[in-house]
This record gives sequence, C-alpha cells and structure tokens, in this order.
Amino acid sequence: MEIRGPRPFPQQALVHPWLGMICAVWAHWLGRPAFHAGAFCHGGRAFAVVGDTGAGKSTFIAAVAARGYDVFCDDTLILDDGRCLSGPRCVDLRGDTAQRLGLEVETVPLPATGRQRVGLSAAPDPTDLGGWLYLRWSDGIGVRRMPAQERLARLGAVRGWHRAGTRSAATLLDLAALPAWEVSRPRDWGSVDHVLDEVLEELAVVG
Repeated sequence: MEIRGPRPFPQQALVHPWLGMICAVWAHWLGRPAFHAGAFCHGGRAFAVVGDTGAGKSTFIAAVAARGYDVFCDDTLILDDGRCLSGPRCVDLRGDTAQRLGLEVETVPLPATGRQRVGLSAAPDPTDLGGWLYLRWSDGIGVRRMPAQERLARLGAVRGWHRAGTRSAATLLDLAALPAWEVSRPRDWGSVDHVLDEVLEELAVVG
C-alpha cells in the first residue's frame, strides 16, 4: 500500500491518525460499521467509549489501560458482525496526562500536535460489543443508563456512522439495542479514579 499526501508528514502520523482513517475506508468497502470511538474489554465483553473532540475520550481510554484492562482502540472503532476489532496500539494524550496516570511515554512531543504517545498492550482478540459509554463534562459524577428511545438517537449521531455501508440501517438498530450509559464527570483529576470505579461497577452487573 502506498500513501500519498499534499506534503510530507512524520512517520508517527502514519500510525495515528492515518492508519485509523485507512482502516475506516477498508471497513466501508467491506460493509463493516466504523465509529469515532474507543473501546476496551471488561468481563469478557467490549465496551465502546464515545466522545467528541475535547470530551476526554483518550484520557478515559488511557486511564482504563493504566488499570490493566485490554484496549481495542482509542479513536477508530470497527466492528465485524458485532465484534470489536483492534486498532493502532497507542493513545495520544494532551499535556501531562500520561504522567498523571503513571504511563510511560513513547514520544515527547509528537510533531505538529504536541501530544504524548503512550503504547498499548498486545491487541486483544475480536470480542462481542457489550454496550456504549457516552462521555460528557459536568459539575458532578454520574453514570446514567439510557432508555431505549434515547440510545438510537445518540448512536445515530456518532461521527463515522456513514461508513457502515449498505447494511447500516439494520445494523444501527441492532447496535442501539445494546445497553448504553451517559458518563458525567468534572474536569478534575481527583475525579478520575472515582469515575472509573463507578463505570466498572456498572458494567460488572450488565445482564
């Protein structure tokens, strides 16, 4: 495969974000859903983490990885028959996030973005998707399970859904049937562990 662009770009950019974008294109060709989301493994199932730019998605994924959970991806989530596939084995973090989480930095800083790159463990095997986590900033901490009528609208609005191919409508309904939670938390480092405890406890009792 040959990748061309209007100007040279650093090799680090090939791993992220370009590799994820390429995977999304291939997913479109194969009729597989692709989302702007991360995902991690908990209790033998995968859970997607959704958040717009600036919502703290990468920080959340990195915090999960710091606790020893397998991470599928940080930025581009691709599904194959309802199973999460692994993406690039890294998370790019702003500022001193890696140090605060106790993670080892591979590159400081990344050219053009100034972010720090943290490596992930070996890619986990494809795993059934068990649900969705939607991140939002708030004054307090809360993990709210979404009712069925809200899940469809929220999932349909996730960036990247248009890449799902001709089977998108039926697949969207199937994926929206999965449990989903809105995860609220303040922009406060002191809340990170508390938020993760709340989320992991909720996911542990998913039926």
